[in-house]
Amino acid sequence: MQDRALCGRTVLVVEDELVMAQSLQEALEHAGAEVVGVGLRDAPERIQRQTPSAVVLDCHPPSAERRALIRQLRRLRLPYLFYGIEPPLNFTTERAAPFIAKSCTAEKIVAAVRYLLGML
Repeated sequence: MQDRALCGRTVLVVEDELVMAQSLQEALEHAGAEVVGVGLRDAPERIQRQTPSAVVLDCHPPSAERRALIRQLRRLRLPYLFYGIEPPLNFTTERAAPFIAKSCTAEKIVAAVRYLLGML
């Protein structure tokens, strides 16, 4: 992994499972990103206060709150990717956002965020 590849970038991690959020935070911070972790309910307000460079969004379970957040991300043209055990059920009907499995390595997480940001 290229150390500090995300230096100067802020990544919002929307994940309600603490262990998963910590794992993402560790991988992204190791690559130099500033990481802000929030639950789904707090994400829209956090985006309004501090616009992130990219968003990593847990895709399960599907909900009206999650769909509203995706609409907000699109409206603001913020790059995001889905993160989960499997792709969201409506993956083919949503904007073609990338998906990365929760079981992937730290290097793949960083590479996916770099791809979102046009750094690859």
